[in-house]
Amino acid sequence: MMKLFTVVLLLFIGFLHAEKHTPEMNVQMGHSFVFINTIAVSPDGKFLASGSENILLWDVKSGKEVRRINGHESVINSLVFSPDGTMLLSCSSDMTIKLWNIETGKQVRSFEGHRTQVKSIAFSPDGKSFVSVSLSGMRLWNINSGEMIHSFDDHNGSYDVAFSPDGKYIVSGVGVDSENRIELWDAETFKSLKYFDGHKSIIYCLSFSPDGKYVLSGSEDKTLKLWNVKTGKKVRTFSGMLSGHKEEVKCADFSPDGKFIVSGSYDETVKVWKTDSGDNIGTYNVHSHGVTSIASSPDGVHIFSCCLNKSIIEWDVRTGKVVKVFKGYTTEQNCSVVHENGSYILTGNEANSLKLWDISNIKELRTFSGHENRVFCVDYSSDGKYAASGSYDQNLILWDINSGKEIRRFKSYDTPINSLKFSPDSKYLMAGYSKGFIKLWNVGTGEEVSTFNGHTQNVSSIDFSKDGKRAVSGSRDNTVKLWNVSEGKEIFTLKGHGDLTSKYLRGIIRGTISAVLLANEDNNIISAGDDKNIIVWDANTGKEVRRFSGHEGPVTAVSVSKNSEKLLSGSSLGIIKLWDIRSGEEIRSYHGHTSIVESVGFLADGKKFMSSSVDGTIRIWDIESGDYVAFMSHQNNIDWVIFTQDGYWDSSQKGGELVSMSKGLECWNIDQFAVRNNRPDIILQRLGSNDADQIARYYNQYKKRLRKLGLTEEIIQEDYNVPVSQIRTAEVTGKFVDMKFELSDAKHQLLSYNVYVNDVPVYGSIGKNINGNSIELTEKVELTNGQNKIEISCMNEKGAESYRDLVYATYENPLKPDLYYIGFGVSDYKDTGLNLKYAHKDAVDLAVEYKKRKDNFNKIYTYTFTNGQVTVENIKKAKDLLKNSKPDDVLILFIAGHGIHDIDADATYYYLTHETDVNNLKDTAADFDFIEDILQGVPPRNKLFLMDTCESGEIDNDMKEQVTYFESDGIKARSIKNRGIRLNTNQTSIPKSTFLHERNRYIYNDLARRSGAIVFSSSKGGEYSYEDDKKENGFFTYKIKELLNIEKLIPIDKLEEEVKKGVSELSKGMQNPTIDRDNIFIKFGI
Repeated sequence: MMKLFTVVLLLFIGFLHAEKHTPEMNVQMGHSFVFINTIAVSPDGKFLASGSENILLWDVKSGKEVRRINGHESVINSLVFSPDGTMLLSCSSDMTIKLWNIETGKQVRSFEGHRTQVKSIAFSPDGKSFVSVSLSGMRLWNINSGEMIHSFDDHNGSYDVAFSPDGKYIVSGVGVDSENRIELWDAETFKSLKYFDGHKSIIYCLSFSPDGKYVLSGSEDKTLKLWNVKTGKKVRTFSGMLSGHKEEVKCADFSPDGKFIVSGSYDETVKVWKTDSGDNIGTYNVHSHGVTSIASSPDGVHIFSCCLNKSIIEWDVRTGKVVKVFKGYTTEQNCSVVHENGSYILTGNEANSLKLWDISNIKELRTFSGHENRVFCVDYSSDGKYAASGSYDQNLILWDINSGKEIRRFKSYDTPINSLKFSPDSKYLMAGYSKGFIKLWNVGTGEEVSTFNGHTQNVSSIDFSKDGKRAVSGSRDNTVKLWNVSEGKEIFTLKGHGDLTSKYLRGIIRGTISAVLLANEDNNIISAGDDKNIIVWDANTGKEVRRFSGHEGPVTAVSVSKNSEKLLSGSSLGIIKLWDIRSGEEIRSYHGHTSIVESVGFLADGKKFMSSSVDGTIRIWDIESGDYVAFMSHQNNIDWVIFTQDGYWDSSQKGGELVSMSKGLECWNIDQFAVRNNRPDIILQRLGSNDADQIARYYNQYKKRLRKLGLTEEIIQEDYNVPVSQIRTAEVTGKFVDMKFELSDAKHQLLSYNVYVNDVPVYGSIGKNINGNSIELTEKVELTNGQNKIEISCMNEKGAESYRDLVYATYENPLKPDLYYIGFGVSDYKDTGLNLKYAHKDAVDLAVEYKKRKDNFNKIYTYTFTNGQVTVENIKKAKDLLKNSKPDDVLILFIAGHGIHDIDADATYYYLTHETDVNNLKDTAADFDFIEDILQGVPPRNKLFLMDTCESGEIDNDMKEQVTYFESDGIKARSIKNRGIRLNTNQTSIPKSTFLHERNRYIYNDLARRSGAIVFSSSKGGEYSYEDDKKENGFFTYKIKELLNIEKLIPIDKLEEEVKKGVSELSKGMQNPTIDRDNIFIKFGI
C-alpha cells in the first residue's frame, strides 16, 4: 500500500513541478556595503528606496526587500522618487545620474556630464526636469530627453539641492569647502537671487517648507537654521547645550504639514522640533552610528532614518516607538566546495564560520567555529577526514570533518589567506596569501614544507594536478603561474588577461585573476579574470588555446565537468554560464543570484551543479531545466530557509525573514501562502531524494494541516491573491479597546479571522469562521498590563492569509496576576516495560515549588495528574480548569514521560498515558494535539509549556552508539527500548537526527499550531532526556527547581538560559533543552 501511495504522491508532485508559478522569490540580503547613504519614500507611502553600493526597493507595510537595482559603479549619494511615484532618480560618486522604472527595476536612461561626484538631486514639482549638484557644479536636466537644460557655470559645488514647491526657485549650497553660504536661484532665468549667511561650516542638507516660505539648512557646525525665503533673513537656529545636536547635522526636513522639523546627526540621534518655536519635542537614540538620511511618510505619522550601518528604522512620531527595522538577514557566502561524492557542501561565510550541508536533504549538519573574521576559502581532503579554512583573521585552520573540532592552526604570517587546496593524496595543504606568496604544509604534522615566491600581489586561487606534482595559481598581479610542487619552483608564467580594474567587487583581496584550475587530464589550465574573460591554456606549452567571452561583469568562479566537456562560470553580476569547452560556445545562462557568485561546482551525477553567492544563498541547479533549489542560513546562526524559484519552501521558525515573494510591486511574506507553498516533500523530490518514506511523511503533514484548516488540495490552486484586513478605529476605555475593522477579498470568499494580542491568538490557532467577500466587524479586546500589540488577520478560502493590520494600546495594571499550573507525569505504566522512576515526581515537585511563589502572584492554582490519573479523558478536561482565568494570568503546562511517533501515514506524535498500548497508540495514547489544545483559545496570554518527553523510541542506531549499557551512576535515559542507559562521557561526535526529530521545521510548527505560548523542551530532537537517582528528578525538572529556589522572580529568558546551561553540564552535553516555539512579545516572570 505504501509503495502505491508513494507512486501517486510522486506523480502529484511532478504535476506541481510542471506548473510554473509567477511570483519571484526575493532574498532578504539587505545592503552589504558598510553603510546606507540615502533613503526616500514614494509619494503614496508604499515604498522605501535606499542607496548604498546599490539601490534597494522595500515594501513599507511588510518591511521586505522587493527589488535590487544595480548599475552604478560607485556608491549612491541621493535618491528621489518622481512626483507620480513611477520612477526613481539616483546619483552617484561615479559622476552619473540614472533614472529607473520601479515596476521593472530597469534603467530608463543615464545622465552624464558632471566631472566630480554627484551629491544630490531634486525633481521639479511637475516631474519634467530635475536639478543636480556635484562637488564642482550644478546642472538642470530634461527628464524625458536626457538633455542638459542649463549648467550653472558660476556654481562651485554643493552637498544638497532643493526645488521650491511651486517650482520657481532652487536652493543650493555655495561651494563644498569654506564659503558656508546658501544660494537662492531663479529656476526659469537661472539667475542667482540672494545668499543666506550664518552657518560657520559646511552645509550638508537643504529643504523648502511645504508652503515655500522657508528654507531649512543643516550644517557641520551642529546647527539647523530656518530662513525666510523672501527676505533671506534667518528666522531661528535649532540648537542648544541640552536639546541640540552634539555633532554635525547630516539631514533635515519638514513634516508634510510644515509644523515640525526632523533632523539627523552624526551624534547618533534623530530629533523632532516645532517649526514655529524651535522647541525640541523628541530625541530618538536607537541608532548605534551617525545618522545619514531621514524621510517622512506622506501622512507625517512615521519617520524613516538610516545610519552608518546596514539598517533603516521606521518610527512612530506620536509615540517615539520603533515600528520596524528594514535590514537584511542573510549571511554572505564567500566560498564553497562540493565533496567528491556529491552529497555534501562545505561553505565559508561572513559570520566567521564554516558550515557543512547535506545536499540530499538541504540540511545543515555542522558548524565549524573558531575564526575571528570572515572565512575566505575552504576545502575538503579527498579522504573525507579533514576540512581546511583560511580567513581574513590571518589564520589557516585544519578541522576534523566528522566532529567539527579544530585539529590545528598552521603558523600565521600576518596576512590573510585567500586560497587553499588539499593535495590529491590529502597529505599536503597549499595556501595562497595576500602578500603574494604560497605555502605548502604537511597536513599530518603541521610543518611548513616549502614556500613558492613569484606573485607580487594576493594569490586568489590555487589548484593541484591529479598526480599532485604540479600546481597552478592565479593572482591579483594579473598572472597565472604553473609550479613544480616537489621543487617549489615556477615552471612558467601566463599573461593574457586584460588590465581592467573591477568597480563591481567589494572585496579587498579579490584578485584580477579570480579563479584557476587544471582540466582535461591536466593538459589544460583554465583561468578567469576581472576582464570578463575565461582563457583555456595548454598546460604543457603555456599557449592560449581558447577564449570565452560573454559575461558582462568580472568572472569570479569556474568549474569543469568530470569529462572536461563542459565549463561553468559565475560572475560578479550574479549570472552563471555553461560553456562547451571544445567549441567555446555558450550553451545557456542561469539567472537567480542577486550578487557576486563566489563558487560553482558540478555535482557527482553530472546533472546538477552548485553555486554560492554573496547574496547568502547556496543553490542546487538542474543543468537541463535551469530550475534551482536554494538554501541559506540566518545571521543568528540558528534559522534557515529552503526555497524553489516557483515559490515552494520550508524553513525553521524565523526562516521566513530570509526571503519574500513578489509579483511586480506586490510583495508578500512567504508564510502568507504557507498552506499551499510550505512543501518540503516537493523540494526533496526535486533534489532527487530516494527517501520515499520521508517525502511521504512530509506530504501527509501537509495534508493534515489542510484538514485542520478545513481546506482541500483542489481548493488551494495557484492563486497569489491575498485578502485585506484593515482596522478602522480602536478606542481604549479602561482595560478594554473597542475595535472596528473591515475584512475583504477582491476575488475569493473569506474563511476565517483572528485577533492577536502580543502574538497570542485570542480565538485559538484556527480563529473564527466567516463568509462573504467583505465584512465589517467589531471586537472588544481586553488589554493586559503594559504595551499591547493588537493585530487583525484573515484567511480566504484558498488558504492565503492577509497582512496583519495592527494598533498599539497601553494599560497599566499594578495588580498581581494569578498563576495556573497544570502538570502531567507518568512513571508507572500499565505496560511495566515502559516504567520510569521520576516523571510523576517531576510534575508533583514543580507544583510544590510554584505554590511557594506567593510574593509574585495573587492566587496560585496547581493541578497535578500522575500515573493512573494521566488519561486521555483527563487531558481533554484539563482546559476546563482555566474557565475562571483572566488574560493577565500566567499558565504553566508541564508534561513528563514518554513521547513517541506512530508508524501511521501522518507519523502522529503521542504522549503515552498510563493505559497506553504501544501497539495501539491511536486508541490508548494521547494525540499531542490534545495536549496543545489546552493552550489554545484560553484567557491567559502569558503561557509557558514545559515538555519533558523525548522521542527515544525512534532514535536511530547512530544515537544508540552514544551511550553505554550500565547503571552504576544511576543516570538513565527516559527511553522505551533501552532502559538502563548510562551516559558515555567520552563521546564527542554530534548525533545524527532523522526528519521526525526536526522539530524546528515549519511543516511541524506552522500556523495550525500557534498558541502564542513559549514552548520549552527538555531536549533537542533526536536526544534522550535523562533522570538521576541521586537527584530523584529528571535533569530538566531538577534545574528548574534549583533556579526557583534561588531566584524570587525569574524572567523567562533567564529561565531558558540557566536551564539550558545547567542541563547540558549535568548530561555532559548529551541533553540540550531548546525553545521549540518562542514569543518575543511576551515578557513575564515566574
